[in-house]
Amino acid sequence: MPTANSLIFLMFLLATVSFTIIFLELKVYRSFIMGSENFLSQISNGAIPMGVIGFFMAIFSLYGLVTNPLPGFDDTLVYVPFAVLGIVLMILLFTTRYSEDISYVGFISLIAGLTLIMLDVFGAYSKISQEPFTFALLYALGGTSAIILFPISLSIGDISTKSIGIMGDLSLIKKILFILLALSEFLIGITAITYVIQMATVI
Repeated sequence: MPTANSLIFLMFLLATVSFTIIFLELKVYRSFIMGSENFLSQISNGAIPMGVIGFFMAIFSLYGLVTNPLPGFDDTLVYVPFAVLGIVLMILLFTTRYSEDISYVGFISLIAGLTLIMLDVFGAYSKISQEPFTFALLYALGGTSAIILFPISLSIGDISTKSIGIMGDLSLIKKILFILLALSEFLIGITAITYVIQMATVI
């Protein structure tokens, strides 16, 4: 079952990225609380493993798209979002390596998130799709996370120009965005891991 194996691997990578984002969020927020200015370096360091995972995610998605085509519109609904996520993660890696402004990554995430949600809605209400509920849930959560990343990236850009002690000036909205992102990523990771376990028992 090459298709199932490819999807299991992609789901495993997705869960890994989701929990890595949560871990990175905790480290960045801790820097705010401690009044440290090294949160940009933490984002840069955290982008390295996510960029590597994104590379493999993009490669396996494109490989599955070419070698294991799915019926109807499911190629777009299954493989393409994984490929886009992989590309976004690689962009994040290169951006943090050569620039401190990650607002462009946030904007790309916003566009990708909106597109993902539109594809999800189209797949849910279109008869040409055989998209399972698990993928519909993942894409809704993934789209929401990608959209939330945009204002967070803008706030990080603003914070990077201020002095130590900014943690006391974090608005309630920013804190809520951090919590919503962590919650959505947690749900994505749990859903992906559940899918991996279910498919592994079938295979």
